[in-house]
Amino acid sequence: MKVVGRSHGKFILLGEHFVVHGGVAALAFPMKDLTCEVTIVPDTVPMYRAEVPNTPERDIVENVMARAVYIAADCFRVDIKGQPIRVESKTNFPVSRGFGSSAAFAVALARAFDEYRTEVAKVRADWMEIERAVSAIETLFHGNPSGVDAATILAGRPIRYENRAVVREVQNKALDFVAIDSGLRENSAPLIARITEFKHKNLDRWTEMTNELKTAIDNAEQGLNYGDAAVVVESIRKSQGILSELGLSNETIDALIYEACANGALAGKVSGAGGGGAVILAAPRTKGRELAARMTERGYSVLGIEHGESA
Repeated sequence: MKVVGRSHGKFILLGEHFVVHGGVAALAFPMKDLTCEVTIVPDTVPMYRAEVPNTPERDIVENVMARAVYIAADCFRVDIKGQPIRVESKTNFPVSRGFGSSAAFAVALARAFDEYRTEVAKVRADWMEIERAVSAIETLFHGNPSGVDAATILAGRPIRYENRAVVREVQNKALDFVAIDSGLRENSAPLIARITEFKHKNLDRWTEMTNELKTAIDNAEQGLNYGDAAVVVESIRKSQGILSELGLSNETIDALIYEACANGALAGKVSGAGGGGAVILAAPRTKGRELAARMTERGYSVLGIEHGESA
């Protein structure tokens, strides 16, 4: 018997960091070019294997993976001590870059365990059970995650996420988005701690940023739904300015965005925790593939494209 669970990555268009502190929404998108697959097979001894690009510390990844498997087994009430299993994970995008690698693994693992239990015990999980399992696995990786990554991946659609819940789905009739890996970034925990410190020391400016971002997010959501690219682009630029002020961009990212705009992008911003890793470029609708090709020619690591819908 062999079962497989699949999922994909994500990117946050607007609202990262602020959504963690509450009171601000995030607009988040699935990135289905970024794939994760988890396979479970009964075996004589427990085995864990991870294939992750550009991640030399595979033993560390596999150690955390083993802990995640035990959490998932507990959530689904599967006895993996009486019947050991071999768990293999394969993804086509690197970890710790802001594209939701841990949430993608959590969703794929939960779905694989659901398939495994269905084969063994003929019990199928409902939506709530899958969601609880994913949350428990994500807590292993992030301690107290906002939940936006997992919610976006589970939804499989662009969403507005606020106060730890999906408020509604969002249509993107405005733009194509191109995901770039700008390289290694700092660990997310110190970045989050730095933003928290900034908030406490600069409360007035934080409040101003929060209000500016709320307006940008509301405008961007409306622009996405109605195909108004100019409004979305302005919101992206506003967000990038705020994130830069918080020290979450850097010279490498700024240079990448500058070059992208010289080659057809309308705007760009750091995405996720920042400090490196994920950069999202906005291209005119239907022009994402063209922008991706140009950036690839210039040596950048293009990971995926999210195409806009027909207006």
